[in-house]
Amino acid sequence: MATITVFDVIDLTETNLDPKAIMIFIKMVDAADTCLNAQGLTDDQIKGLKLFCVAHLVTASEGGQVKSETDMDGASASYAVPTGTGFDSTTFGMMAKTLAGFDCISALFDKPRRFAGAV
Repeated sequence: MATITVFDVIDLTETNLDPKAIMIFIKMVDAADTCLNAQGLTDDQIKGLKLFCVAHLVTASEGGQVKSETDMDGASASYAVPTGTGFDSTTFGMMAKTLAGFDCISALFDKPRRFAGAV
């Protein structure tokens, strides 16, 4: 079973989020283990996918990604990237969507559509 740690997530995201909150996100993504293992993915593939998904959740919970640049004269600019929704709202989420097994993760977050016909 491929597992990721709070330290793996902190190393990737450089977050200041409480480790307990990160652990909640890790456990949420771990719920996809049965599906991921059934797809015949290697532990490294699963670990990478889970890491990008948790990094996405951490980044989204902190308000998204902000890019800041400062030149040698001290002038600076900050801007948010990217502007999509869901897994398209962070570069981590966009990367996760390209990896094998993402359908197992996305199934965890899909909303029930049982009332869609009534609207």
